[in-house]
Amino acid sequence: MSAVEQVDIRRARVNSLAGLKVVALATIFVWHFGFFTTPDLGSRMCEFFFACSGVLEAIRHFGKYEYTLGESFDNFVKKFKKMYPVYLVTFVLALLLGQLGASAWNAAKYKIVAILSLFMLQVWDARTMFAFNGASWFLCDLLICYAFTPFMSYVVERVKRKAKGSNRAVWFLLVSCVLLRLTIDFAVGHAALTISTHTFPPVRLLDYFIAYVCGCLALDWNEREGTSVAMGGKALQTAVELAVLLLYVIQVLLTTKLVVSRTFGMLCAVSVVIVFVFCRGGVSSFFSAAPFLHLARIELEFYMVHQLCIWFCYFAFPGHGRLFIVASALALTFVMSFVVKFAERAVCKLFARVF
Repeated sequence: MSAVEQVDIRRARVNSLAGLKVVALATIFVWHFGFFTTPDLGSRMCEFFFACSGVLEAIRHFGKYEYTLGESFDNFVKKFKKMYPVYLVTFVLALLLGQLGASAWNAAKYKIVAILSLFMLQVWDARTMFAFNGASWFLCDLLICYAFTPFMSYVVERVKRKAKGSNRAVWFLLVSCVLLRLTIDFAVGHAALTISTHTFPPVRLLDYFIAYVCGCLALDWNEREGTSVAMGGKALQTAVELAVLLLYVIQVLLTTKLVVSRTFGMLCAVSVVIVFVFCRGGVSSFFSAAPFLHLARIELEFYMVHQLCIWFCYFAFPGHGRLFIVASALALTFVMSFVVKFAERAVCKLFARVF
């Protein structure tokens, strides 16, 4: 397989996952209204986002790092400049909501927590993990994951080199990480460990690393076997896509009350991502449609502002029915997504001048 073909394979995987992430984002939006508490759709969709990030980072960049401190720092700064502006803008909006009384998190009352949140440190304490903007923990954890991505690539490369190019050692590394993740679930589930596995950065870093290693293995399999994204024909690929989505939905419905539901959820989410990375069946075509791709352009802004909009609508329209609140919050979230995107660009320009 030529180098050009390898590069094409590394790039030919975005559209269908963009559509699936839009569906996951819509699910989180509905989940945050609190109409139901089981199955835990919020956790499952967050796991899906971490799975997407880990697998795609591996397929895009594994083996391309020079593994220097300077490179790692530059990689972190690049991600920080992309993520912090939207974080900062929505944090300011959360402060305003607190001042209005639409949120319980008032900066005058929680000064220290506000400072911690400004520096993306609130996720290290379960008491403050959802402070001000409840959705912001995701960016805090994801930025940490991205900061460690070059080191993860180094670990996988070194493991392979020690095993003289064999993937057996990489599989052993993956199984070890999964067992560690299961142990954490059991420890937390039986009150032997008092952390939030939903937001605690080291736990999410482990989730991300599991997805990253799976992405490395999938990439290596693709390059060793010389397969293409068109393998098996469209009918077979459509069947595989439908099957993996069906199994994922069944897993979400049946395992939500299990102590190890988060580990199962992560592994199943990784499976979905890998299937859609390499398949181009009818389901993939559907999720690659233009409406999904247009919505994906405001994915980050929508996610970061949606919970604030829900809080505001409950505050501004007391006594109104659920349908009215949902419709109002959805409309406001779309509007505010573009407002945040505009403000984000202004902050980026300011950062460019200062830094």
